[in-house]
Amino acid sequence: MKFKITFLAITLTSLLNVYSQNPKSLYEVGTWSGFRSSAISYTFDDGSQNQYDVAIPIFNKYGYKLTLFTISNRVSDWNRLKKAAAEGHEIANHTVSHPKLNELSIDQQRAELENCSNAINDNISGLKGLTHAYPYCITCTDSIVSRLFISARGGSGVIESSTPKNILNVSALTCGDKGPVNSAKTFNAAADKSATSNGWLVYIIHAVDNEPGYSPLSSAVMDSSLLYLKNNDSKFWVESFGNVSRYIKERNSLSIAEKSVKKDAITLTIKDTLDDKTYNYPISIRRPLPSKWESAEVLQNGKPILDKMYKENNVKYIVFNAVPDGGDVVLKQSKVKK
Repeated sequence: MKFKITFLAITLTSLLNVYSQNPKSLYEVGTWSGFRSSAISYTFDDGSQNQYDVAIPIFNKYGYKLTLFTISNRVSDWNRLKKAAAEGHEIANHTVSHPKLNELSIDQQRAELENCSNAINDNISGLKGLTHAYPYCITCTDSIVSRLFISARGGSGVIESSTPKNILNVSALTCGDKGPVNSAKTFNAAADKSATSNGWLVYIIHAVDNEPGYSPLSSAVMDSSLLYLKNNDSKFWVESFGNVSRYIKERNSLSIAEKSVKKDAITLTIKDTLDDKTYNYPISIRRPLPSKWESAEVLQNGKPILDKMYKENNVKYIVFNAVPDGGDVVLKQSKVKK
């Protein structure tokens, strides 16, 4: 199995190391969740009927999450968005009225963005409205966007790098009959290209099937693209725009320290420099299994967390997903082989 990895400088609070490995090179952070080769986000603009009736059920079938960039004054039924949010999909900001923001004053820009987020927050509970998509992919004043959102989506038509040059103008590819991605073949080719570059592939989708709207996309093509990703799950991480944005920022500010090292247990502190209320997405970490350990289990705050083991180049690794600042992480020796 081939993995894409970001190497992390490790701060060690304990000088004791009872194993032969160099502790400064033990811990590796996945560029993407699960040490996959690329991240892929499907984003839907404007709230057409078939996004709810057709697209969301397809994504639910595969267990994937999408992002609904919402124009607040066009929402006729907030219950549809509440249901989507309850199913884990992201409800995000696409302004109040879908104007060309660069034609507005700063106060008008601020009102379009703030009032849309307020409407989302008033109608939907939980974490929401943290990202933005520029109407017509035309950007506006950065200082307003950076204050309100953790990231924003543009539309320059290229696959992003693993760390975008500008998180407030993330590139995306248009799907449907007016975009370059409109068939199973082009979807799969874009995904493969993103895996080769270790990048972040973001799609823009509007109308679904034959409903009125911009650049309609066939639901059969969408389904086929998701099936391809599911069949290659070890390569592609499919997640909402907001959660990928969170992962990137957490990954890039992460620090890991060995708090204590014992014969049968290693305690870690895993931290970042971000607001814990917003940045709480689990980060994938791996290290070689200590010598003489047959297997291991991983706990955070005393509770088991998702982990797995695998072998690569005759080295056995333990891989786990931990939330930064979510409490101590303990790797415990286990006698039972996983």
